[in-house]
Amino acid sequence: PFREIKVECTIPKDDGTLASYVGFRVQHDNARGPMKGGIRYHHEVDPDEVNALAQLMTWKTAVANIPYGGAKGGIGCSPGDLSISELERLTRV
Repeated sequence: PFREIKVECTIPKDDGTLASYVGFRVQHDNARGPMKGGIRYHHEVDPDEVNALAQLMTWKTAVANIPYGGAKGGIGCSPGDLSISELERLTRV
């Protein structure tokens, strides 16, 4: 991969407590242009999985002849356990 980043994010929950989450971002390839790829929210996400998804995004954009490279992010959380506002805060942090 071109770049791998690991972060720990802490957000305030709706009940006033703080919760910490681990996240990953993999930028796989930028040969065709800027990198694109979304975020996967799953309690068992790990760097290897995010790396594989970023590689797949590189292939997906190349096969579709879209002038972008591949990237992907992942946050270790159970999105069903978060409110909409908590998920939004986690996404934006």
